[in-house]
Amino acid sequence: MDPWWNQYLASLADDNRAARKRALTGIKKKLSNEYFRDINQEDLEHVVGVLIKAILNEFSDPSESCREASINLVAEILQHLKNGEQLLQYTVPVLVARLGQPDIFEPSEELRLELIKLISLTLKDFKASMSPYVGDLVLVLRQTLQDPYPEVKKEAAVCSANLADACPPSFYHQGEPLVKPLLQGLVHHHFKVRIACLKGLGRVIQHIHNSALDEVIPVLAKKTFDSNISVRREVVSVIGSWLQHLVDRYSYQHKLVPLLLVCVTDEIEETRREAWEIWENVGKQYEDENEQELKDKLDFPKHQDVPPGLEFGRPRVGCRVIVQRSFHKILPALLKDLSDWTNVSRFQASSLLATLVYHLEEDVTQSLEKLLIGLFHAFCDEEAKVMENVRRCAYCVGFYVSMDIWGPLMTSAVMTSAGCRGSILSPVPVGPVQCTGCLLSFHAFLKGTPGNQLNMHIDSVLECLLQEELYDTKHRPMLLAVLECVCTVLDKEVVVDEDQGGKLFTVILRLCVLNDSSEQSYIMNMFIKCAKILNCGSAVGLFEKYGKDILRPLCVQCKNWTVESPSCLLFTSFVRYADHTAAQFLDILIPTFKTCLDPSQDMDLRLHLLTVLIELILSEKLTTEEKAMFERFSEEIVMKIVIPNTIWKAGRTAAVLRTSALTCFQALLQCSMLPSMVADSLLSNVMSHLLSSLDDNSESTRNVAGNILRLLFDLKLPSLNIDYLHSLYPDLLKRLDDSSEEVRLTVADALCSYFQLFSRQTYDAMLFKAHCEAIYKAILVHLDDSSPKIQETILKVLKEACYLNPILLSELIHEVKAKHRSAMLVPSKKKLHFLLLYAERCFCSIICKLISLLSSHFDINT
Repeated sequence: MDPWWNQYLASLADDNRAARKRALTGIKKKLSNEYFRDINQEDLEHVVGVLIKAILNEFSDPSESCREASINLVAEILQHLKNGEQLLQYTVPVLVARLGQPDIFEPSEELRLELIKLISLTLKDFKASMSPYVGDLVLVLRQTLQDPYPEVKKEAAVCSANLADACPPSFYHQGEPLVKPLLQGLVHHHFKVRIACLKGLGRVIQHIHNSALDEVIPVLAKKTFDSNISVRREVVSVIGSWLQHLVDRYSYQHKLVPLLLVCVTDEIEETRREAWEIWENVGKQYEDENEQELKDKLDFPKHQDVPPGLEFGRPRVGCRVIVQRSFHKILPALLKDLSDWTNVSRFQASSLLATLVYHLEEDVTQSLEKLLIGLFHAFCDEEAKVMENVRRCAYCVGFYVSMDIWGPLMTSAVMTSAGCRGSILSPVPVGPVQCTGCLLSFHAFLKGTPGNQLNMHIDSVLECLLQEELYDTKHRPMLLAVLECVCTVLDKEVVVDEDQGGKLFTVILRLCVLNDSSEQSYIMNMFIKCAKILNCGSAVGLFEKYGKDILRPLCVQCKNWTVESPSCLLFTSFVRYADHTAAQFLDILIPTFKTCLDPSQDMDLRLHLLTVLIELILSEKLTTEEKAMFERFSEEIVMKIVIPNTIWKAGRTAAVLRTSALTCFQALLQCSMLPSMVADSLLSNVMSHLLSSLDDNSESTRNVAGNILRLLFDLKLPSLNIDYLHSLYPDLLKRLDDSSEEVRLTVADALCSYFQLFSRQTYDAMLFKAHCEAIYKAILVHLDDSSPKIQETILKVLKEACYLNPILLSELIHEVKAKHRSAMLVPSKKKLHFLLLYAERCFCSIICKLISLLSSHFDINT
């Protein structure tokens, strides 16, 4: 041995830092590439044996530069040494002392990284010699995996994988302590650390007892929706490797398959494609390993249509069989995740459920009842993505499973959740939200079901959708769900008989309570489709064909209706959508209106039905014949419906009810549906109510009452004789002082019609001078009103009234002319002057007529 080695060894033991550094530098120079090339392995091992202890002692040198130089020197020696047993027996204990302790003995992050790289180098060059040191290295790696320096964590994860591959037998019994620190690394904020730990975990799990998977899988499941794409792709790779290479992989398929299939629906196409390719390989391997068992399925594949939405086509036999064997174990946990409080978990669970059902095909029947409960709950989710996934899942079940199987289960669940029927032991909860979930599931099932199967079960479907409890107007989503079900049934163009057609029409009518514009267009299209299916030509044909069958059962119990009763809503929908066609059923409608508009009934109900009746009367499409039908019932409408509802009661609702009742009367008069003879016979009964309504505290009621009086005056009824007319004007003139300008204008218009009823030839002006004077004085006051509109209207009234007694009117005008305001209301003065001339002209006209009469009678010259 060369003497200068002793000199270097002595310097390494020196207290002087510079001397130790020079010694390490000298050794490195001496151990050059040429030196390693020229020396044989036996001599090299002898030299290393002499130097190694002194160099390893420098690993704990106070000087960082010395520690770094010693680490690099050992790494250099390892690269040229072929037999490392001698070196490892000294190196590994030092590494354990520096890195394997609970406390950090190496303060420098860079040197800790170099030390862990030294372990990597050892594992790379001396795999066969590492078995005795597996326990020590596991101790070191367990600590370095928890190192605060990310680079050390990454390198430790790589070392863990290499150690597992290098010594499988020894590692099987000693490698489990690495699992926990590797799992901790999966939540590190650096994605590269997470990837390294995933790779390490994949190799470690593969070489230890597989029971560690129970601890690993929950953490790994969260990594399937990691924010980083590369991490998710690494999860796919690791899970695929386990499914293909784990010794006990069949026992853990039900835990690993969900993690891989979740990635098949990843948002990134590359990840989805990679996951599918790995999954196909897993299925192919399963087919090869179980060829005898799957021989029939492989040799005689059953043709199966594939539902739309499968990105990669129908899964191969091996993949389908794996899912079929595992689904009963996966489903309970999956249903639990569907109700998780986090959106991400629910989304992943719903996505996985859809994928699994695609694999199960008709075999999903075995778990159908449990699956339905989960779907009902998931369809109530607020997340649109979750809803879309469960909708795909339900569609797939409807596509693959016969309606003979799922039909009774689904209809029973819908009716139970709606409260139509049920038992204490029923797993389906009752309530509008739960019923909405059932209906949305029903819709998706119907959408996936072939039309020929739906034709066979259309009666049970319609019976289910006919239940009154489904049409709760307080819960709009439930109505929309029924709407979707009916739309699907119509889109399938089902074949129905006459009785089933009536049920289908009734269901659509019940949905008419939806009053949004977009929903109304849907409903109108549904009427058209239904008419096409039933060969009725148009929606009008549907009402004509099924009108009586729908209305008669409804009207039997109309006494018990409330404004939200399903029967009342159906009745309302029929009348509104039938429009003018409803006039054909007045013999059923009017008695129902009479019963429901009785004063003893609920005010809200009466108000609602009065509105419906008014809409029907005012329909622009009513033909002459249909109006004539209304004339037959006009007296009944006025006496039994209008008059009872004009009686005064306290409250705002009562006030609106009175206005609505009078509006109904006004509508009859406006549309000429109240014959003059009927109106004349009713006048004595009606007039007292109208006059009291003129004094109502509601402005709307007063205004409508004024309009009705005008319309009655326009009819020129025989009962309106002079004495009767004289009894009316005090109430009319009183309303000219109304607080509402609109009411004053309405009453003024009524007065115009009122004065036209007086006969200009037979009216005795002298006999009724007192009446005329009272009328003129009251009207002239309002000619000086501050409103130009009122002035104009009052002028028209006086023009109509002046024929009664023009002389008296002229005198009264002269009296009030000076009293009217002049500064601000000059137009009023002009109106007075014009009216005076008009009255005088009327007077002259009357005198001229009188003289003409006398001349012709006495034959004298004019």
